[in-house]
Order: sequence, then C-alpha cells, then structure tokens
Amino acid sequence: MLQFYNISTFSNAFLFKEFKMTKGTTLDAVNFSSTSEELAVLSKKESRIYYILTSLSMTFEILGYVTLPHAPISICWHNTQKIANKPKHEYLLVCIGYGLLVVNSPAAVPSKKRGA
Repeated sequence: MLQFYNISTFSNAFLFKEFKMTKGTTLDAVNFSSTSEELAVLSKKESRIYYILTSLSMTFEILGYVTLPHAPISICWHNTQKIANKPKHEYLLVCIGYGLLVVNSPAAVPSKKRGA
C-alpha cells in the first residue's frame, strides 16, 4: 500500500491519496522522475514496476505497470538531453541479477496510445 499525506502544516496533516497496488506483498522502492511528474514503485516479489502520474494539484493517477522478465534488484531514472531544464526523454533503469533493463517511461507515450 502506498499512502500520500499532505504535511504542509503539521497541525493539520491529512491523507489525500492511497493506492493498493499489490496483494499481500511489499513495495520495495519508490523513485520520483527528475521532473517529479512520475513515480515508479517497485515490487520485487511480483517482479513489477508500477507507474503513477503525479501533479502539484494532488491528482495522482496510476498509469499502469510493467511485469519484468526477471527479479529486479533496484530502479533509478535516467534522462537524455535536457531542453530548458526538462528532460527530452526519461527511462527507468532496472538492475536485475545479471544486467540492466531500460524501460521507457509511460508518460512519454501519447495518452491516446496509453488508452486514456
């Protein structure tokens, strides 16, 4: 389970979003993209990476997930050429036991192709 709290004022902290992505397994890593527009969440036991689209208006949306061919060890974001402080493309690097997988960011895919 992944929970997001608004702690802008400590006296008035509140839960504003909760995601139940896995059934009885833990979430092992959470990683924001360089622009903080996407969140990648890793579940090692399920060999899945969940993608969440984030925004300052607190409307978070699950984009989907990727099932990996092998058990992952860790994840991190990598971006290519920057244009005006925003990466042109971002990829998620996934370390698996014997190598590295490069997974394209779902936000880079036009929403019509994502099914939105």
